[in-house]
Amino acid sequence: MDGISTVPTLRDLLNPSAERPAVFYRGYDVFEPVKVGFVSDVSRFDAEGRSKDEPDNPRKYFRFDTQVKPGGTTPRDRNEGNSNVGHEGPTYGTMLSAQEKDAIVEYLKTF
Repeated sequence: MDGISTVPTLRDLLNPSAERPAVFYRGYDVFEPVKVGFVSDVSRFDAEGRSKDEPDNPRKYFRFDTQVKPGGTTPRDRNEGNSNVGHEGPTYGTMLSAQEKDAIVEYLKTF
């Protein structure tokens, strides 16, 4: 698992798209056990995509930008394929309380 499609963690997937991270890093394999995913917080990487947690590691990680860019002439120009919009509403759990979402994630950890 390297992120959950266009969100970095299971917990982020349960939030409405407006509350999901718009930019995160992929490829860093440090597990994030609370939200179930990988560490991907933008503040933990430098401008070149290197981990601030491992300054001796020369690897650059992929900056994943999910923001739709209006005005492009094609879906690719508008970044529509990488958008984190969608899968919202009662069917997807985005309307649940924070406590209910956390309980779902805790339940999923048991598998």
